[in-house]
Amino acid sequence: MGLEVQARALGDLGLEVPEICWHSSRDRVAEMAGWLAMAGTTLGRIGREVYQLQKTEFGELEEPFAEGKVGSSTMPQKRNPSISESIAAKATILKAQAQLGYDVMMQEHERDKALWATEWEFLPEMFMLMGASPPTAGRCSTGSSSTATGCARTSA
Repeated sequence: MGLEVQARALGDLGLEVPEICWHSSRDRVAEMAGWLAMAGTTLGRIGREVYQLQKTEFGELEEPFAEGKVGSSTMPQKRNPSISESIAAKATILKAQAQLGYDVMMQEHERDKALWATEWEFLPEMFMLMGASPPTAGRCSTGSSSTATGCARTSA
């Protein structure tokens, strides 16, 4: 009866019954961690590009800047690239945590609770970081503006 319930429940979710025990094969965890890291670092690359183009020496882009926001503690008129910095930081953390996905594949025997505990720490954090990255990147890309003087200066 248990296998029938499993098959029906997984079928309702659009999933297939795994061919091997889930607790001894952690390949799917590593694959998911790798996917999260790859998607996050793709957004991180965009964040780094915005960060670079907003530097004073280029001045080609400006992140969105709300009225009343303080850009810098020492230079209030300055616009620090806080949004793109946040995207790049999330990407760096996601990339580093992907390695843990491969570490948990090294289960001893059939069950290794020490490695499960590792998954319970890094994988939820990866999902939270990745979940926050697209909205942040969207805010950065839709709200950023190019500066004609910066573009003219660097293309000259």
